[in-house]
Amino acid sequence: GGTYIKTGIIGKVKLFNGNMIVDLKLWSNMRSESKSSFGYNPLLQIPFENSNSQWIIRDSQILNFEAKANISGVVISYKINNILNAIGTTNEKAWFRPNHVYPQLGRMLQFGVNWDFNN
Repeated sequence: GGTYIKTGIIGKVKLFNGNMIVDLKLWSNMRSESKSSFGYNPLLQIPFENSNSQWIIRDSQILNFEAKANISGVVISYKINNILNAIGTTNEKAWFRPNHVYPQLGRMLQFGVNWDFNN
C-alpha cells in the first residue's frame, strides 16, 4: 500500500515546583509512494484494486500537536490534528483523506479535562 512514516518529538516540563507537569508531543504522519489503484475498505476490512479516479488516495503529510497538563491530579489536554490545515501551506488548505469511504478531513481540535476525586 505504500510507505507510512510516523516521526516526532516528545518532552516534559515541570512548573510551579513540580506541581504542574506538562507533556508535549509534536509528530508527523506521512504517507507516500502508494500504488494509485490500491484501496482499503474499512467497513469490509479488505484491500482491493480500484479503477475509480475519485477513490485515489493522494500522498499526504500531516503535522499534529498534543499537550497534557497534570495539575495536582487534574489533567487538562489540548490536541490539534493537521496543523498544516490551520496555518495553510500555500494559498490552499491542507486536506487529507484516510480512505475512499471517508470524506476529506481538515483540522481537528480537542480539549478535555479529566478530574478524578473521592467522595
